[in-house]
Amino acid sequence: MITTSFIVILSLSLTVLYLVYYFIFNIYEIEVSADSKELKPDNNSVTKISIKPINSLGKEVPFRKVNSEINFISGIDLVTIVSNEDRIIILKTKNKKGLVKIEIDSKFSLLLNVIEINII
Repeated sequence: MITTSFIVILSLSLTVLYLVYYFIFNIYEIEVSADSKELKPDNNSVTKISIKPINSLGKEVPFRKVNSEINFISGIDLVTIVSNEDRIIILKTKNKKGLVKIEIDSKFSLLLNVIEINII
């Protein structure tokens, strides 16, 4: 009787732990967003690009890191990279106008994420 109830409780708790990991801590996709997509060419305008891992419930995944690769498609001469940390990229404009296209890829990406920042 005690061993049967112990096995049932153990299997139920392991199932709950697996479901919590699968739905809350498992990364399903990454979401990329920029604070402002239009900047001024004045050497002072700054934008912050955030990379957030998303779980299957559509919420941000806690306690997980996302390694991502950043490639400039066009406009690398229009901005300087101020900071490139774990989930945040900070770009600062130069004195030139144009369009900056940034491609962000991760092993969790279903498709490539492209951010366009217009410097006008």
